[in-house]
Amino acid sequence: MMDSTRWSWSVLAGLGVFAVAQPYLGCLPEEEPTTRFVGSEDVLRDVGTEVVVPTVEAFITEMTALKGALEAQAGSPDDRVASQEAYLRAMTVWQQLEVMQLGPAGPSLGAVGGA
Repeated sequence: MMDSTRWSWSVLAGLGVFAVAQPYLGCLPEEEPTTRFVGSEDVLRDVGTEVVVPTVEAFITEMTALKGALEAQAGSPDDRVASQEAYLRAMTVWQQLEVMQLGPAGPSLGAVGGA
């Protein structure tokens, strides 16, 4: 009976030592990077003026060309090639612009429709 009590206390002590030492066992935590991407604020600030706005302007230009091609086609329905090419150019720019959707400017709980 004495041996089982001693053995129980030994197991309990071993578990206690393991519990105390557990944070120091295993993998060490990875170090946080000390450097940050230099110029990230500049990149974020320039995305609108250097990427989004020129693409929107290109889309407006292509849509104006598509409108002109469709109006020209109204006079002769058999000639659809110019309209089809204008449509493809407009949709190519739209596909580039679609990826740039930034979302609504307003908070979802306080602004109707993101206004």
